[in-house]
Amino acid sequence: MRVLAIDHRAEQPALVETLSRVTSPRLSATRVSRFDQAAAWLLHHAVDAVVVGLSVTDPDALDGIREVSRAARDAVLIVRAQDADPGSALEVLSAGADDFIPPGSPDAIGWSILGSLARRESVRITRRLAAIVDSSDDAIIGKTLRGEITSWNQGAERIYGYSSAEAIGRPITLLAVDEAQHREFEEFLARVAAGERIDHYDTARRRRDGTIIDVSVTVSPIYDEHGEITGASTVARDITERRRADERLHDVEARFRRAFEDSPIGLAMISLDGRINEANAALATLCARPPEELVGVNWLELVSPADRRGPRRSFRDLLESGGGPMRLETRLGPQGGARPHVSVTANRLEASAGRDPGVLVAFEDITDRKSYEDRLRFMADHDPLTGLLNRRRFEEELARHVLQVTRYGSDGAVILLDIDQFKQINDSLGHAVGDEVIVTVAGVLRSRLRGSDLVARIGGDEFVVLLPHATRTQAIRTARSLGHAISHDSRMLPGPGKPLTASMGIVLCEGGPQMSSGSLLLDADAAMYMAKAAGRNGYAVHGGGDPQRERDQRTWMREIERAFERDGFVLLAQPILDLASQAVVMHELLVRIRDDGGRLTEPTAFLGVAERYGLISRLDQWVALQAVELAERHPSRTFAVNVSGQSLADPALLGTIESRLRDDALPSGRLIFEITEAATVTNFTTARPFMERLRSLGCGMALDDFGAGFGSFYYLKHLPFDYVKIDGEFVHQVARGGMDRLVIEAVVGVARGLGKQTIAEHVADEGTLRTLQQLGVDLAQGYHVGAPAPIEKLDAAHGGPTA
Repeated sequence: MRVLAIDHRAEQPALVETLSRVTSPRLSATRVSRFDQAAAWLLHHAVDAVVVGLSVTDPDALDGIREVSRAARDAVLIVRAQDADPGSALEVLSAGADDFIPPGSPDAIGWSILGSLARRESVRITRRLAAIVDSSDDAIIGKTLRGEITSWNQGAERIYGYSSAEAIGRPITLLAVDEAQHREFEEFLARVAAGERIDHYDTARRRRDGTIIDVSVTVSPIYDEHGEITGASTVARDITERRRADERLHDVEARFRRAFEDSPIGLAMISLDGRINEANAALATLCARPPEELVGVNWLELVSPADRRGPRRSFRDLLESGGGPMRLETRLGPQGGARPHVSVTANRLEASAGRDPGVLVAFEDITDRKSYEDRLRFMADHDPLTGLLNRRRFEEELARHVLQVTRYGSDGAVILLDIDQFKQINDSLGHAVGDEVIVTVAGVLRSRLRGSDLVARIGGDEFVVLLPHATRTQAIRTARSLGHAISHDSRMLPGPGKPLTASMGIVLCEGGPQMSSGSLLLDADAAMYMAKAAGRNGYAVHGGGDPQRERDQRTWMREIERAFERDGFVLLAQPILDLASQAVVMHELLVRIRDDGGRLTEPTAFLGVAERYGLISRLDQWVALQAVELAERHPSRTFAVNVSGQSLADPALLGTIESRLRDDALPSGRLIFEITEAATVTNFTTARPFMERLRSLGCGMALDDFGAGFGSFYYLKHLPFDYVKIDGEFVHQVARGGMDRLVIEAVVGVARGLGKQTIAEHVADEGTLRTLQQLGVDLAQGYHVGAPAPIEKLDAAHGGPTA
């Protein structure tokens, strides 16, 4: 123990010598002789005690004690008197000393030091505890066993509103809520008096302002130095906000429970391993299973097996990221055959009191919404009357196909189909029947095409088909099949004697930098009008690749009118061979347009436009008059010319031909008029009188493209034809046998039985020619027999025009 000894004036035996005799505790003493020396030394050194030896009668003694007391800080100050004075002890203690030792008690110094230090520490601890008690947020109240308040900290003042002066000395029952609570206080004091401790008892107390608060109290016995219980200590904590928070939480949980159970949306509480812990009635209904059967099931088992990959990955991401929510749409497994669409939302739930962490998953039935969205998408992409693709969606698919053809060189074909004389059907039978016709044709197309083919309605009575991998032969075969099916299925429609037919244009997807979805549709449209020009109820194949055929149809209309004005039409003659005599017995006259550079334009480029814009009858008249003139110049030759389906009903054409033939009096059979099978079938009622009038004038009649539309032999029997021209589709592969050979054999047999001759078109090689001869075909026409040649060559072969 460190001690500073002050032997004031050193007039008596040294104090250090006295201190050296103190053995308990051991002292380490430093000696000074004056108060100012002691004060200066204490500024730089810490000691446990300062012991002053002085004469109490010294006039400087009390001032010195005061000076040292201020400098001693935490050290105790002991004064050992060198003389006796009964009144001096009080003065010394008042000056700042902790103890006063009279003379003649050397052993008392050690005990005085220890006692003073103990008293000083006790005071310090007491003050510290008092400060702790006073600063506590809890109310700490001391009371007697009779309930009289003996201590009241600042926490009690804050909680209850009473100051310590107002509370101390009053009974603890001043905090009672009502009279009944007085018994509670009495019971608590009785239990404490028996040595019992009451821990965390939740109750209510009344504040000074009359408000009621919730408190949690702990009441403990207070013991004296003999171990006797002399009072009670109460620690009270204001739990009003906690209680309200608990009540709010309980209310929230109750409302959540009601919302969970009564929600129209399927809800499930799921553990982190995916197992369902709770499921509400709505989810049970959605899954068609009782709620108890869902408990313990992994929620992914509710999802349709084909759709589980996405939800499994999303749920794993939700757990690993700790974020949320998870949102997705999927289908549940089959519930009685149904697969309801659901919107799934999942949120993680953190662990709380009495509850493990988990996930709340909501399943909202969106089947109706998905159905509505599907209907909207369908309506956006499909024709409302037929359910087929509309023009916009078809052009998108066609553009994709064009891109594929351009990139990979695949093939395919487009067929554009237009119902013949649909305007007359609407005008004569009404729009209801017209709609029925549209729906019927749509049904035929849908039933006759493959699943990989695309079909769309792109206009009033226009349909278009994409055959993604069709060759030319397959496209033509499909067109024939569709035409036959349309004619067959139309028998159920009103209008006896008016079978439904369609004209079709075919264009092949042959690639090239100029090919586009728009150009394909334009080419198919042009080819379709070619089919109509040929008499309807048939098809035409667009040649493709010629830039002139991509001209605007109105431009072609102007070109046709200009050709009429400047004599721009020319005729080519293609020979027709008699297979028996091997002699050319007639020529078919084929019309072309010659441009300013002398180039000839194929009829496929302009005949469809001429028919569409009402110019075809005028062109037929020009061709017919040219044929009459040629027949006059070449009396030994026979010429065949084509007549469009529209011209069959044109009285001006028939009148012009009739007038010219009567004037020239050509020999019988020198002029033959060809009418396509499709035009004949479509215009049956006008075709018969037209042909009969021409035959009466000595003209021959030929049924062109027979078989292209699967026409009936009925027309051979009832119409006055002299020749049947077999469509080239049956001719160009007849040498290989098969169906084409059987068809030609049948046509030849029927024609011969009816007294009519047969002409095979598009003969391209010697093998085909020999096969046709074996089958009994009478006449042959094609590039192997002879290509179309200018009329001037006929004139040159006969030494110029004949008068």
